[in-house]
Amino acid sequence: MRVVVKQPIVDHCGQTFASVSDLGVWYGVNATTFRLRRKRGLPMRECLREAGAVYFKDNTGVEHTSARSVCEKYGIARTLFFELRKTGYTVEQIIEMAGDSVCVSII
Repeated sequence: MRVVVKQPIVDHCGQTFASVSDLGVWYGVNATTFRLRRKRGLPMRECLREAGAVYFKDNTGVEHTSARSVCEKYGIARTLFFELRKTGYTVEQIIEMAGDSVCVSII
């Protein structure tokens, strides 16, 4: 029988939670969703974003609610997008590498 030990976790603001489940309840994010986002290499702040919230907003005023919509708009493979995010590239850098120099900011 495998025993699962809950590890304390600290959010991007320095608050400590007893478990990922507690963190999820506080931020309104499913624990599984949080874990998947962390596995993809997203920063803590992005992992805690509620579903449907604005994910990226470009300088033309287009609001994207997911990395998927950003990838579709700029023709970037999602696998490549997440691999680049894991290695520390910003969304702006990824879009520029894709050949579009639109200014993008993370909300």
